[in-house]
Amino acid sequence: MCLLVLAAIFLSSNWGIYIWAVNRGHTIEASMGYYINPLVSVFLGLLFFRERLRPLQWAAVVIAFIGVTMLTIMSGTVPWISLSLAFTFGIYALLKKKTPLAALESLGAETLVSVPISLFLLSFSFPNADINHPVFSGLRGFEYMGALPVYVWILLALCGMVSALPLYWFALGAKLLPLSTLGFMQFISPTLQFALGLFVFGENFPPHHFAAFGIIWIAVILYIISLKPGKSNLKTVRNG
Repeated sequence: MCLLVLAAIFLSSNWGIYIWAVNRGHTIEASMGYYINPLVSVFLGLLFFRERLRPLQWAAVVIAFIGVTMLTIMSGTVPWISLSLAFTFGIYALLKKKTPLAALESLGAETLVSVPISLFLLSFSFPNADINHPVFSGLRGFEYMGALPVYVWILLALCGMVSALPLYWFALGAKLLPLSTLGFMQFISPTLQFALGLFVFGENFPPHHFAAFGIIWIAVILYIISLKPGKSNLKTVRNG
């Protein structure tokens, strides 16, 4: 039960930071967080499950680390959004792998635990665009929900569906795959987020950052090439 509560807390934190980042125009910075996240998963896999990497996979880890370091240096500040997203979801993946319940049951339990957390967050509001920090308004924070148009409620319902299904599949993958493999497959999501931030939302992205992202994409390609059935991977899956 404690693992489920912790998993729900880390997942809610991850979602909250991500939603805030996207709505404040930091989609690309959020995508960098999910690029860092697989490195966190690899580290946790090595630390807690003694997972083994092949030489090509080690090369992918090193190259990805270089790319992430370049992004951090080029940004000129500590990327707290990226680091927060990386570590909250990385720890969530670790907790999911240690949870004894099946994927569907654990997801349902996490959802129940997340309800009071969600209600608490909804009780905050942003009175105007000049205030960057939320203001606790209690039950008054829910007043704006009654004025939302119907199409917004439909979009919110669809957001719940497209969030729950990937989480269910992620829970299945966390049980069957090595944490290091699971981590690197998550490079797909930040690539899509990056494309949305750049081409759809029109966020600022300096040209020299493309070099760092290119290095990370090379690391992803190398890791995908290395994912061939082998004795070490099969042994890890059976033991997991």
